[in-house]
Amino acid sequence: MKKIVFLNLVLLLCVLIIPSVEAQSKFKGEVKIGYSSSLIGGNRPQTLDVVNGAKIAVDEINAAGGILGREVKFIFYDNQGQVEKAVAQVKEQIVSDKIDFAISPDSSDQVMATLSAFQRYKMPAIISSSMADEVMDAGNPYYMRVVGPNSVCAIGMARAITHGNFKRPSIIYVNSLLGTSLRKYMIKEVERLGLKLVSEANFELNTTDVSTQVMKVLMEKPDIMLLPAYGSDLSLIVRTARGQGYKGAFVGFSAAGMNATRESAGGIELDGMVFPAGLHGQGFYMWDRPGAIPYLLNLESKYKLPKFKLVNAPQELTIYCGYQHIYYYKKWIELGGERSFKDKDFFMDLVAKTTLQTVPCDLRFPYGRKNMTAVTVDDLYMRQYAKGHMRLWPFEPKCIETFEATRCQAEEEVYGKIEDAIQGVTYKQFLSRWQKLLQENKAKVESELNEKLRKKIISDNYAKQFKKAFEEILSYNF
Repeated sequence: MKKIVFLNLVLLLCVLIIPSVEAQSKFKGEVKIGYSSSLIGGNRPQTLDVVNGAKIAVDEINAAGGILGREVKFIFYDNQGQVEKAVAQVKEQIVSDKIDFAISPDSSDQVMATLSAFQRYKMPAIISSSMADEVMDAGNPYYMRVVGPNSVCAIGMARAITHGNFKRPSIIYVNSLLGTSLRKYMIKEVERLGLKLVSEANFELNTTDVSTQVMKVLMEKPDIMLLPAYGSDLSLIVRTARGQGYKGAFVGFSAAGMNATRESAGGIELDGMVFPAGLHGQGFYMWDRPGAIPYLLNLESKYKLPKFKLVNAPQELTIYCGYQHIYYYKKWIELGGERSFKDKDFFMDLVAKTTLQTVPCDLRFPYGRKNMTAVTVDDLYMRQYAKGHMRLWPFEPKCIETFEATRCQAEEEVYGKIEDAIQGVTYKQFLSRWQKLLQENKAKVESELNEKLRKKIISDNYAKQFKKAFEEILSYNF
């Protein structure tokens, strides 16, 4: 009798335990992706977007069976804007958490500080937003940057001076690698334009009072301020300058055009600022890739936030940043198979071979394989001081001009009506308008593409990708 009772108990336990074991054994391992960045200060909006976008991608991928049958785990640490903490967290994720791949911190100072750890442990790291040229010049072969360099963004910011016919430029910049790098290239461009700065000042990261710096700059009566700084810092400078009677123009760093930045910074105070939008997927290097439309429409349906409040740059373009990083790794790991986890040099060579030749500019590749050149930066204005878009296409000959021009026209028409209540505007409205413009200009786009291909300005692989993306936009059913 006791044996029967015992056997029944064993059977009962098996019934209870086996399903949970099966549920836990759905995956045969893990893919760990680490990320350390700041949830305070100017980097907070970008960090939140990367985290939120990454989590959506992880949930989608795991629901579909993971990567190579492995469960994806996204490990995030808040470094609170401290360089030393960022270094310690990156090492902890590599050594203790045993991550397989990484997204680098967001600020250029932290990216430079963590470089040696990523390189020592051969840890592939996508650089999400650090634009300082010095980062890639440092030569870490395991870095992959997916945004353009400061040297080009700075040109866009400086060119606002001549577009608005200003004569007395000044600079207030954040005393970090981002600020000093942008300042260096801005000064060169200002001098090339035949002008010189009338005044300049700098401030420390996470400062709460810039009244002294603003007062110093305003003493020389500038008519335009160049502001190489993060989003929330920009709002503080604008508010302080207006409070001290400044009535001139501002030029903000591209990240200030992000919806999340403007929300957290008190966005209305940034109205009237020129934003070179060369960051977070707002250049031609997103829309010319197949699959962008369903990705973004999917995110729009999943990420429920007020749309386009006070700004003509959609929220999903910044959420898309973290979202696509996870999917990049999925694509590369599946191409490389299990060897991707064991041989990171093999993995980086794979990334270079499969990605470099399918994008229009020299991004998304390991430093050691090919030197970075330039990326298009086209500048979105809000309540413009200077009319129309600035174009930096001469700096990026690979750009298909009509493709870009029609996109900008559609953005202006749909997102650019700041005086209207833009709440509720959707991607479908913008994309359907762009689709119509592209249909009207189809022959011109194809002619430009073929001409650049004939002159070998673009590669065969990129042309194939572009044609596929172009047809996708032309035929998509909205």
